Amino acid sequence: MVSWVGAFNGWNVSATPMTKSADGVWSVVVPLPPGDHEYKFVVDGSYVADPENPATHGDYGNSYISIGPDGDLKAVAATANTTYNPKLLMGGRGVATYQLTRNPEANRFELHTPSFDFGLKFDIRISDLMSAQLIMNTTNTNGYNSTLDLERGSIEFRGRRLTIQAFDNAAVDTWDDPLHLVGNIGIYGYRFGYNRQGFLFHSMPRGFESDVLYADNFVTGGTNTVGTPFFPRGLVVGSSAAGSYVLSGTSSLSVIGDETIQHGTFTQSGGTHTVSGIEWININWDATFTLSGGTHTIGTPSVNSELRVGGLNGGTGTYGLSGNGILLVNGSESIGYRSETIAFFNQTGGVQSVTGGVFWAGQARLRWARGRSTFPAGLLTRAV
Repeated sequence: MVSWVGAFNGWNVSATPMTKSADGVWSVVVPLPPGDHEYKFVVDGSYVADPENPATHGDYGNSYISIGPDGDLKAVAATANTTYNPKLLMGGRGVATYQLTRNPEANRFELHTPSFDFGLKFDIRISDLMSAQLIMNTTNTNGYNSTLDLERGSIEFRGRRLTIQAFDNAAVDTWDDPLHLVGNIGIYGYRFGYNRQGFLFHSMPRGFESDVLYADNFVTGGTNTVGTPFFPRGLVVGSSAAGSYVLSGTSSLSVIGDETIQHGTFTQSGGTHTVSGIEWININWDATFTLSGGTHTIGTPSVNSELRVGGLNGGTGTYGLSGNGILLVNGSESIGYRSETIAFFNQTGGVQSVTGGVFWAGQARLRWARGRSTFPAGLLTRAV
């Protein structure tokens, strides 16, 4: 037994029964006046939203249509696309990388383990006044073990004169003040909210529009971000004079662009340290990178990069890995970038993982002891 119920018949289950045709289609013809209409189907006593209509409305997830003065259906934004829940709209995107490199020793091409990055988006209409959005992400950076993690999200209450939005790493607003204090970030004018958590209050008391924003990154130990995705700046330690950078505790350093330890030292004993571009130890002078704790990540699973130890015009480049340090290289390592340079990679502990090849040349040395290193088979090469 199937019937059609809605505001047009007072939600009376027996008022508008549907009939089944020979080809199995249930139908009924009911004239509806112009305006907005909520409805559902009642199938054997159970209320079911229209699976062919992605627009829903009301606290109960009723299917929704809008009829214009001329009797035509008006376009309505989709709020659901799954029969599991009439208040849920799902979407997503996926990126997969397949890398093929030539193995000169075996004289063949080898396919690396594919990497993937998938994002799932959930728009949830909790009620007519509240909505939420969640974006989940999963990758295979840990081999074949993958988890579905919350990447960003927000929940919004929208009243007649007050709107409250709580957000976590989600774009929320751009203010139109002349100084662009909030939002309008980068060349594409992105809204404020990424890498932040907080609340946004928007109200109109007595006809005056007001906005109150509270946000923080909630990272203990502080966060240092160099550059943006649209303006990669990079980080240089030491130039004509020696410099030093110390990263410890639970601090976080994110370098969007290349990082060059040109003259001096970089010491990391804790925290997280990510470099989206190339990590270069020594260009013209002596330079040392020491990792004894924390995590040092170079490149991303979808964009390969490189660790280069050894410069162009002299000096010695050294990378030391020990203790509880973790080095993750999404790409390749070059120990001795050119044959006339002197370079050392000394591992006496810690964990190192390289997705691409490891190459050393000239006066370069590789030394491992009491540590754990993983590389693709057949890609540890030397060129003099």
